Amino acid sequence: MNIKLLVEIVNKGQFIRPILNYVIHYLESDRPDKNKSIVNYINVLKLKWDVKYYEALEIIDEEIKGLKKGGLYCLLTKKDTKKQLA
Repeated sequence: MNIKLLVEIVNKGQFIRPILNYVIHYLESDRPDKNKSIVNYINVLKLKWDVKYYEALEIIDEEIKGLKKGGLYCLLTKKDTKKQLA
């Protein structure tokens, strides 16, 4: 999945959740090992919308350990996300 497209979808807010659920289902059925980071990013967003910040931070910590610099790394570490979760 294209990261830029995912960011455009996510920018619509929490009301896009049904579409994100479909995206997760598609990614898990396609190649779950390759798409694990994207699915975890979507799950972090859903936890943030549900005001479950500690659970979201745990997932972010685990993902950052396994990611190198790149698109998802930047999305998980961007300042807006950290401010909202802190």
